[in-house]
Amino acid sequence: MLSFVDDLPSIDRCHKYYNFRKACYPRISTFLSSFNWLETLATTDIDSATCALYDALHYCVTSFVPLVVFKPSKFPSWFSKNLKNIVFAKKEMHAKYKASRNPADYNKFSNLRAQYKYYYKKCYKTFLDNTENKLKVNPRLFWDFVRKGRSSNGIPNSVHLNDLTATDPESISSLFSSYFNSVYVPSPASSLPVIPFAQHTLPSDCIFNVDDVENGLAALKNVHSVGLDGLSGTFLYNIRSVLCFPLWLLFRRSMDDGIFPSMLKISSVTPVFKSGDKSNVTNYRPISILSHIAKLFEHLVLKSIQPSVDFVLVDEQYGFQPGRSSTSNLIVFNNFVLEAFENRSQVKVLGSKSAVVPVPSGVPQGGHLSPLLFSLFINGITKAVPKCRFLMFADDLKLFRKIESEADCLALQNELDSISLWFSTLGLQFNTNKCKAMSFARRRLVFDYSYTINGSVIDRVASNSDLGVLFTADLNFRPHIDSICCRALKSLGFVMRTMNEFKLSGSLKTVYCSLVRSMLEYASVLWDPFVVTDSCHLEQVQRRFLSSAAYMLKIVHPPHDYTPVLRALGLTSLADRRVKANLAFLKKIIDGSLNAPSLLVQVNFKVPHRATRSRVPFAVPLHCTNYDKNKPIDRMMRLANEDPSFLSLP
Repeated sequence: MLSFVDDLPSIDRCHKYYNFRKACYPRISTFLSSFNWLETLATTDIDSATCALYDALHYCVTSFVPLVVFKPSKFPSWFSKNLKNIVFAKKEMHAKYKASRNPADYNKFSNLRAQYKYYYKKCYKTFLDNTENKLKVNPRLFWDFVRKGRSSNGIPNSVHLNDLTATDPESISSLFSSYFNSVYVPSPASSLPVIPFAQHTLPSDCIFNVDDVENGLAALKNVHSVGLDGLSGTFLYNIRSVLCFPLWLLFRRSMDDGIFPSMLKISSVTPVFKSGDKSNVTNYRPISILSHIAKLFEHLVLKSIQPSVDFVLVDEQYGFQPGRSSTSNLIVFNNFVLEAFENRSQVKVLGSKSAVVPVPSGVPQGGHLSPLLFSLFINGITKAVPKCRFLMFADDLKLFRKIESEADCLALQNELDSISLWFSTLGLQFNTNKCKAMSFARRRLVFDYSYTINGSVIDRVASNSDLGVLFTADLNFRPHIDSICCRALKSLGFVMRTMNEFKLSGSLKTVYCSLVRSMLEYASVLWDPFVVTDSCHLEQVQRRFLSSAAYMLKIVHPPHDYTPVLRALGLTSLADRRVKANLAFLKKIIDGSLNAPSLLVQVNFKVPHRATRSRVPFAVPLHCTNYDKNKPIDRMMRLANEDPSFLSLP
């Protein structure tokens, strides 16, 4: 069951909330300890047992947690009581002067206005100092301040779905609810569909004890959010010692009966913007906000079965698996394209994002188990595409092969038809609006074939963003570098506007590294430039930050030489960081912390037949072109050979 919500602000409303920080937890613990939970939860069905536990918890909330009623202040949080009084006095005196036109009244108003400006700056300066100092003490409050400074990313005041338009919070929520419900597939009247090619050997039970439940509740310390069930993380944390046993009994009942409690299925759904027009409801995805108890249950199950499942999932799945990432997915694909270039072949890629439809048991997008269950659900995909290569990151799919003749085009179309039919058998379908066809080639004449999905022609593109990296037909990453530099400069502008009155280098550096530098380094081991122009373009963004930081922090440096600023902030050049990232990535491949067998087989260890003076650890293949020379794994091995400290890296 889903409850659709909106994130539009409420205006002029009185708010009520339970203050869980001031609850009488000794009385709550005494009350919960008075139950014979073994008898209470074992003598009824799982849904009745869940309701019995929740009734007890809700009684504790209404009886022992104070209910606070307040009206949100119209003033910013950093306004002091004295400043608020000055505002009221200033407005009153201004009204009096407008009525009397007495110069004496104007002088009093002018004096109050001057006081307001003085105390406004003073209060804001104090607020900024306190916020900056909270970076180490309470980082959450510091980042709350940073997030509030960004332009609003919320839902517009007017949204539309086809011919329907909504302009108020209630109708907007209803419109989102209508759209999200329309993409769901109703539960079958009979039994669940048989999933072809998806036979797995998995554990039949999950092992966890009372201590595991208590440890899970202990992780809710300082989590103040309140779930749709009305229970906050703080509340569950403070009663963890008396709640862990009944929760364990409830979870075990659920596992033994094979039934997930209906009450734990209730979640609120928040629309999250994907791309395109923000006012179009179809450009949002539903993210389910589960209760803390439901998430704890899923976490315990996931922790128990994860090791067994890791050996079952197909090697082409790179999403939601330990030791795998979007970067490793992209490098595997990039290597395939480069090898095709070396063989003077064309490559055709059909990228798509399948529309995920919840299975009849209900898998919310946002739960701990949802990604794993989806991966298992489509794990038989290898049997549907036996003749083509493919890579997945969760529900993002790339289907590709070398194209050397028209017969190869037909073979790729047949594989596409096969996988489309297989998805239909599972109750899934391709989102054809998101599917793209793209050819990779370094020659003018390419095979131009119109690929289709269920009769719909797939749009052909000359460039496409895949997992956050912009690919072009000739595998030139300069457009990607231009794109990330543009976005990073916009983010840098926000950082400098927000932090222009901060005086601590630590806070300024932290925000820059988190919001700006991270953009310039995402998947850099894939697109690391070998052209000086591209490298300088990236460095210009950091130099822009260093120039502003030097002015704000009063760091003296020679004109256009930011080395003193780098040292003062403890930063290094982006080029040096990319070298370290390459070496660290290669090290992870070798020591197994990065689960990428297809990349490991490309690492060539140098094993000389006789003693030589050379002590380099890798044999790097020779290439006749720069783009092949910069192939990620070959580049990493070459950098490792140039760094004598590589073998001693942690």
